Amino acid sequence: MSEDMNIQEVIPSINYDRTNLGWQALVARHAVEFFSARRNSESLNAIGKNPTSGSLTTLNGTDFMKYLEVAKFHDNAWSHVMNIQRILDSLVRVGLLIDVGQGTSPIMGRYYWHLGTITTSQARGDLWLSEALGAELVIPSYASVTVPLTGTASDGEVRIGTGLVVDSHHVLTCAHVVRDMTLDEKIERSTVMPPIIWGLVPFGEMRIVAWHVHDTVDVAILEVAGRGFLTLGGLTLRDAGWADRVTLFGYPPVPMNPNADLIVQRGEVVNPSIAGMHGQTLFLYSAIARPGNSGGPIVASDGRVPGLVTQELLNQGRPQWPFFAGVPAGEVSRAAQELGFPDLLTLETWKMHNNVRVSEAW
Repeated sequence: MSEDMNIQEVIPSINYDRTNLGWQALVARHAVEFFSARRNSESLNAIGKNPTSGSLTTLNGTDFMKYLEVAKFHDNAWSHVMNIQRILDSLVRVGLLIDVGQGTSPIMGRYYWHLGTITTSQARGDLWLSEALGAELVIPSYASVTVPLTGTASDGEVRIGTGLVVDSHHVLTCAHVVRDMTLDEKIERSTVMPPIIWGLVPFGEMRIVAWHVHDTVDVAILEVAGRGFLTLGGLTLRDAGWADRVTLFGYPPVPMNPNADLIVQRGEVVNPSIAGMHGQTLFLYSAIARPGNSGGPIVASDGRVPGLVTQELLNQGRPQWPFFAGVPAGEVSRAAQELGFPDLLTLETWKMHNNVRVSEAW
């Protein structure tokens, strides 16, 4: 678990508007840091209060407003008190802050603690705020690292699939995307910029120089040369759970549209684990996946990736509604390791250790 995030290291050089997503994320980061039990002494010192030896001092919203001004993050925090209160309420709703009661002041008088609910792997970026900030954070974040993969099938037909940029020179996709077409060498970058920009990389042409296709799991990894893709800090995988709310990202062709445009589709997991006809493990979801979605990320509301879009399940020759399937995160991670990329992906699992639920990052 990570509780010692240095906020000064992640503050961007640009000046955010006071109500946009970047501003909200920075307020949330400051709040988690300020109310952290492990940083109680530092928070008290920052606002001119003396820590009590051997004990913790509970802090409230008014203390936090003073901290924002003292830390030079906000010259007049009280002018946006309602926006800041909404952010604190969202952090409480998703468990990032614990509301421990109302003080004497009716405005910003509630007391809070942060006791450590952020995994080390997610804390490398802003995705740990996904449940608090919602689709406004999740969709543009993953849209910025989801890319179209184009090529030509054996019959000469132009095909398209989807890939997920997992670091500056590697793209994750499905094995059948690579097998079913001859990939174009050039990969187009996403036209969507991330909602929070900590730094920009120079734009240039990205070319596929090698690919690695797993024999039994529908996973492939593309090696790409060029100046490097924009990457998403804190991108982690975890297996699906019952009724997980998920968002699919991909590039299914749109009729009468010559461009490769990103399509986002939302739904929920309807079965987190089934056995396929050929012994593979899959999970099912209700969001509609179309040809071209294959290889695209399936993203949960907590900002983690439960898997990749794979081929729909149909009885050949029988008219019926398809089931939409995904390659589970655990299988994706295993395939990456077996393909020779043991450190490329981070898979989080939660297991019992001494009767305490803990997170493991692989």
